[in-house]
Amino acid sequence: MEEKTKTSLTTYTYLYNCQRWYGVVTGVRNLAHNGKEEDVIKTATDIAETLTGSQTCEVSLLQKFQMSVQLSEPYPALVQFPLSTTETK
Repeated sequence: MEEKTKTSLTTYTYLYNCQRWYGVVTGVRNLAHNGKEEDVIKTATDIAETLTGSQTCEVSLLQKFQMSVQLSEPYPALVQFPLSTTETK
């Protein structure tokens, strides 16, 4: 029997509030991150700022959970992707 690869990720749900000139943009997102909790807040803030175009976002962690991912069956289209790409100019 073929052995399947299983990975466990620490995942966080967070709320962001970002100030824009026309008001506040608010949303909820998930972030898989296996680093320190302080780094999670920094990463979540960076993502929220990029998403909204704001430079003043506040992030609140809502939930921390473990997510398991197990590779199952690759489809034939997967082999069409190169393992690496090089950019030529």
